[in-house]
Amino acid sequence: MYRFSLGCFLPLFRRALASASGNPSDTRNHIDLVVSSLEKIVFEYVCRSLFKADRLVFAMHLVHATKSHFFQPKEWEYFIGQISETSSRSDSFPSWAPKDRRNAFTELEALFPRVTQSLQLSQTEVWASWAVSSTCEVDWPPRIKSKSTAFQRLLLIKALRPDRLESAMSSFCSEALGLSTLQPSALNLQRVFRDGETEATTPILLITTPGADPSHDVEVLAEEILGSDSAHADTPTLLALAVGQVQQEQILEALHTARTRGSWLLLKNVHLAVAWLHSIDAILAEASLPHENFRLWLTSESHEKISPILLQSSLKITYESPPGKPSYYIIIF
Repeated sequence: MYRFSLGCFLPLFRRALASASGNPSDTRNHIDLVVSSLEKIVFEYVCRSLFKADRLVFAMHLVHATKSHFFQPKEWEYFIGQISETSSRSDSFPSWAPKDRRNAFTELEALFPRVTQSLQLSQTEVWASWAVSSTCEVDWPPRIKSKSTAFQRLLLIKALRPDRLESAMSSFCSEALGLSTLQPSALNLQRVFRDGETEATTPILLITTPGADPSHDVEVLAEEILGSDSAHADTPTLLALAVGQVQQEQILEALHTARTRGSWLLLKNVHLAVAWLHSIDAILAEASLPHENFRLWLTSESHEKISPILLQSSLKITYESPPGKPSYYIIIF
């Protein structure tokens, strides 16, 4: 489901150019501002398309791709498990460290001996409180931070305090990207629409998990933007069709009509129709431009056979069930 085209990023680049403040005559500074703005815009745009479980992984890869100065040779490869080092039992294993982390420490020491030596890990009085801290990713001994990079400290947490690794990765990425949090701002379809992110030529794909249904949000937005049927009988409105309950021919006809009239069409559960989604691709690729008010909304659960063309050309937004909310399937079984 995570496919993006170059066309998706061109509007983001234009937004970054427009949002960068500062003196344009100072070229170097202006470029830095544009790059910083673009990173934040792209991060939020992509994260909005990802499930929560995948956002931190994306953040780490984004930092690695754009902030090479944070990483020394072999550090990234060790972190993602591409390289390892077998060595004899380490005699310098810290006495304050959990015994079950000896092998992990031995590997870290074998690959990066200068790093482990500079951290003075043998000094129990320096590290004892860090070893039991519930927020060790921020509670570093004062003199240690100047002797290591942010990523090297992350490697130490990976080796000796893996219980805090996820939080440490989040802190590392937030600092590297200049963000207060890795969580995208609260989802608001009104803002997405009013910021001009939706276009007549770009489908809006709402990717869901079992138990999540964004249909109501789309209906509320349609009533706000287009007006209700009863109050505005001549105004193009929203037609919602559930795939699996309506024939393919009816859906394609409704799509043709909506493109012409400038109305909104909501197709629910398109993952149930992967066999003929190419027909929707063909209509959207027609040479004639749709009415400027036309919007195509799609809801779908994750499915490996969803049309790649549709995925690349869509504005994607994920909807997940709230934590602890039982899904439809759990209720049944």
